[in-house]
Amino acid sequence: MKQLPEENEGFTLAEFEKTCEQKKSKYREELKRTSAKPRIRLLNAKIDQLDSLYKATKEKVDQNSKKTEESGDTGLEILSQTRESGGDDVQLLNSIPIDSASIGNAFLILNSSGELNPINSLIGAEIFVDDSRVELEKDGSLNLKEGKRHIEVFHPFFKKWNGYCEVFGGKSFPIIVKMISLTSKLKLKVFPDVDFRLFFNGLECPRSWSDDYEVTVGETQKIKLIVRGFEEVELVISSQQVEEIEKIITLYPILEETDLIKCEIPCTLYRRNSKRVVNFRSGTRFVFGRSESCAVQLVANKEAMSIHEELFVSREHFSIFLEEGTAFIQDHSSNGTSINKKLYSRQINIPNHKSVEVGISRPGKKGFFVKKSLRALSDLENNTKLVAVYDLTESEKILTHLLFSDEFLEERRNSKQLLDWALIVIRALGGDSKKLVEEARQWISE
Repeated sequence: MKQLPEENEGFTLAEFEKTCEQKKSKYREELKRTSAKPRIRLLNAKIDQLDSLYKATKEKVDQNSKKTEESGDTGLEILSQTRESGGDDVQLLNSIPIDSASIGNAFLILNSSGELNPINSLIGAEIFVDDSRVELEKDGSLNLKEGKRHIEVFHPFFKKWNGYCEVFGGKSFPIIVKMISLTSKLKLKVFPDVDFRLFFNGLECPRSWSDDYEVTVGETQKIKLIVRGFEEVELVISSQQVEEIEKIITLYPILEETDLIKCEIPCTLYRRNSKRVVNFRSGTRFVFGRSESCAVQLVANKEAMSIHEELFVSREHFSIFLEEGTAFIQDHSSNGTSINKKLYSRQINIPNHKSVEVGISRPGKKGFFVKKSLRALSDLENNTKLVAVYDLTESEKILTHLLFSDEFLEERRNSKQLLDWALIVIRALGGDSKKLVEEARQWISE
């Protein structure tokens, strides 16, 4: 067989056997270097596949040669569809009977991506001999007239293959058809821009500097991104034509890597796509008052009150302190602190999971110009873990601060306690505790 310059694979059975042995030797060498069981199973399967393919091809070649010898000079007409006919009209390659001895049988072996398979595994391929379209026989062979023949193979997922062969009457032989896959350009846009490991169909792929890759047209590619601190991402890419594919991938941090868990307190957290802002504070004693050093400033929104009203708020008006798993309110002001609409000058307990309303009034006037709602949250053993602070208006109750005990804050560093810690905080923030990780991702630090 004389093939085109770029094609130099053999066409005799002996040369086909040699090709199979070379590929099996390559797989055996790789078997010696790997200890991964999935890879070992795959390589052994490839070796078995090559053995089966060679055995089946040899049997077909031998059977055809035997039939030719036994048939003698039996008349045979070869039918073929022409390329111009569009597959509808059928014409005779030769209008007179042809002796079987003048016909050769070619078994096309597909070589794609280094794998050998029968050509009939290439569904959708069109085969032309001397510019006339032909079909494979039931045994997968091509009936070729004696002499030099030009063979072309077309497929929408591969580059065109063509070659020449010298056909001898009554002879059967294999032809290795090397099909080169067409590829599509795949562009990955990953957010945030972090380092990641990339896998195609289970095999790691070196990253390109621009994150542009090639995927085989007509094949399904399972792509996986492994990123430290983020959840793994898996996607399936399938292209049926040569085109550029762009995939935007958003990475989501695992619970331990969210700002909610990693943030250093004191800090301010914002909820994505909303205007909600919550201040995180920690300690054992939290002062509320006019001073900027207070954990919660009671005159932070100076537009809501006049300078005259500010003076009714003491620098340190009242405080919350945590003691032996219980939260208390202690008044420090000269004008007093109203708790649940009653004026107190002593410390009182904040019951767990019950709201307490705290107000500061102007002497001699009704109503409160500073109103807060406090809620102590505890664990199953009823030990107070944090206190939520809300602004109260005529129509809204807005969370402004979460006050953490130092002991509770340390629990998020313990992997065994992390989920329980996050559950309590998500509930305090008013989120859906059933979607714990998704809620945690919503809160980002400044």
